[in-house]
Amino acid sequence: MSQAINAAGFGPSRAVFRVKVTTWSDASAVAIGGKKEVEIVIEGGSGTFSGFIPKAGLFSSGDKPITKRIPLAEIVDVTMLDKVVSFDLYQAGRLYSRCSLLAASESEALRLASLLPAVVMQEFADEHQKGQTFAQELAADTPTTWVFPTIIALNVIAFIITGLRGGGWVDSNPEKMLEMGADFAPYTTSGQWWRLMTSSFLHFGVIHLLANMYALLFVGQIAERLFGNTIFAVIYLLSALLSGLASVWFEPLSISAGASGAIFALYGAVIAFVVMQKGSFPKAAAKAVMQSALVFVGYNVLYGFSAKGISNAAHLGGLVSGLVLGAVMSRPVIREKRRAQFPLKLGAGLGFGIGAIILVVGLIPKSGIDPQSEEAFDTARVEVVNKEQKFAMTRIKELAKQYDGHPEKNAEFAGKLRSEIVPAWDRAFNAVKAAEVTAKSPTRGLWELFVEYTRARRDGYKAWAEFFETDNQDKETEFEALMKKGNAAVEKINAILEKH
Repeated sequence: MSQAINAAGFGPSRAVFRVKVTTWSDASAVAIGGKKEVEIVIEGGSGTFSGFIPKAGLFSSGDKPITKRIPLAEIVDVTMLDKVVSFDLYQAGRLYSRCSLLAASESEALRLASLLPAVVMQEFADEHQKGQTFAQELAADTPTTWVFPTIIALNVIAFIITGLRGGGWVDSNPEKMLEMGADFAPYTTSGQWWRLMTSSFLHFGVIHLLANMYALLFVGQIAERLFGNTIFAVIYLLSALLSGLASVWFEPLSISAGASGAIFALYGAVIAFVVMQKGSFPKAAAKAVMQSALVFVGYNVLYGFSAKGISNAAHLGGLVSGLVLGAVMSRPVIREKRRAQFPLKLGAGLGFGIGAIILVVGLIPKSGIDPQSEEAFDTARVEVVNKEQKFAMTRIKELAKQYDGHPEKNAEFAGKLRSEIVPAWDRAFNAVKAAEVTAKSPTRGLWELFVEYTRARRDGYKAWAEFFETDNQDKETEFEALMKKGNAAVEKINAILEKH
């Protein structure tokens, strides 16, 4: 047992408190607390804690009553913060850290703390002093954290502008997102590299925005305080670019946007800081920060592998870039050393980040596409084909209903097919054909399927019209074969669109 640096009496003969236990650790390895209150009776040099064992899991039968009698001499390192009283237990030659009790009021917390021993272990005192120094030095070096709130504001502004321009408030319009600057490999690698940055400020709906901004609000204030305003901004922006490149490389047919790649980088940078500067980082704070970061990263990576529409490539690319940049740019906490190392660390981080971006841009497979033809194809399939298809399908149902059971009007029916249905599919076919994408385009296969689909429909209805004009059974067979061919193309088109 380390030497105590202070000691005090235990107060009046008997006192009763009702509190909630937020954390508990002792030699029995059995916690006390749960959602219910615990009664504490301090009397005769000991504290009796009467409460319940918390539920052990989803299928637990419920809280079980438990009473713990703890000699006050085993209670050390008492602290109080607002309504929370915390202490360690020294039992069987081992220190158990840390028990926290939530009182009903600050005055009750103060009364409880005053009745507990004032014994402070030397190790705890040293850690407490380290924590104070840690907080004071970081606050002196970075008095205000203004970068991450600015980034949040820019994301919100970008979302509002996108929504007002038709990008969608809940469900996003992919075409509008591309127009606003979302990341898409065929466009990005054809020279529109600015999309790597703009995409990091765009979001697919309000839920996507709120989830990312909540995560940024939490990790941003920690990371900006640890690294300082300038280095924090450099890590965020460089990682946004690098995570965007990872998404482009490994998910070339996905339209991606969002701040999550850069947010993953911040978590990675915080992990790197804790590891690199562990000598000056308070143990309790380091443990809490590390656990929070690892839980966030682990959960979101696993969820990303199981859910559709999430760019794990961007997440992992951001995480790796954050880990490396955080390790390269982390500085000691002590102000003099911290400021002395600033130019070197900033230069090293910029050099690594910019060098990595140049290297990846040089190695990443280029799309070999023409953005204008890609945009023309998007317009053709989304606007022209959908419009003409809707008209043709609606009109053919009307015509079938009108002429069904009237074989004497077959020629008239055939004329309607030639004058209304065939031209609609011909317009769709010509629009797609005119928007041909390059042979190396990732959307080439999709373009070919649309050509096949619209041609099959056009030629099929031509054959059907000829069947009604001539009663040639071969033309009916040709019509049925072309319909099947078009249907097969539709299935393949839907499979591609659902995947991306």
